[in-house]
Amino acid sequence: MEKSANDMAQPLAYRPRMKPTQDPYDPKRQVARPHHIPAWAELHGMNQAALAERLGADKSLVSRWFSGTSPGPLWQKRIAALFGIRPEHIFRHPDDVWFSQFKEGRSPEEMQRIRRMLEEGFPRPDAEH
Repeated sequence: MEKSANDMAQPLAYRPRMKPTQDPYDPKRQVARPHHIPAWAELHGMNQAALAERLGADKSLVSRWFSGTSPGPLWQKRIAALFGIRPEHIFRHPDDVWFSQFKEGRSPEEMQRIRRMLEEGFPRPDAEH
């Protein structure tokens, strides 16, 4: 008779204990997620030092964000408030946020007219006529 996965599982007492920081479901652990904090800072004329000063954050923390580390939820809210955006917007490029806000509330017909105007006014260099 073949053993099931439940039969082969180690008893709870024999399982190695994980440190809280190793628990993938620990809410304190921030999953790495690509963000656009450097682009938002540049849009607002801030370098790392200025951003750290305005947020009241340590310069090394801001440096880690600029190197790709994701800020925790509290810092996401503070950064968003500083830039006047919603916290989820730091994970989108400022141009993408602007365009989605531009499109909000417009009818499909209006968007089609805007698209035609943009395509006529700004043709792609590789587009054949």
